[in-house]
Amino acid sequence: RRHLTLCGALAVLAIRSVRAGLLRGMLVALAALMVALIGFSRLYLGVHWTTDVLASWSLGAAWLSASMGAYLLWSRFWRPLPESRPWKSARARIVLTIVLAAGVLAVVGVAAGFDPLVAKAVSMG
Repeated sequence: RRHLTLCGALAVLAIRSVRAGLLRGMLVALAALMVALIGFSRLYLGVHWTTDVLASWSLGAAWLSASMGAYLLWSRFWRPLPESRPWKSARARIVLTIVLAAGVLAVVGVAAGFDPLVAKAVSMG
């Protein structure tokens, strides 16, 4: 559930800051792929039942919908404080988004390396 919420929230926030349609689609596809791979890895390693993964995806989607709905309502009805925008050009925002996404993926990859079940599956294969 946490993975779906985190990946979904990052995708929604990235979509709101990126103007290019193709890049938006790629970000959403990447977030969905990460969530699916994490769920299937839990099934492959035998640490969860199929119903556990499906229930987790359902709860994560519900939580993501509620939290992003609240965020979108807040951003629509309350004016945010004026912010300084050091990244005014579209190219700089795209590069920043890609760098941040790569950093998040690197952190997730390193954290997955500390999972003993993943290490066991890799040593068996």
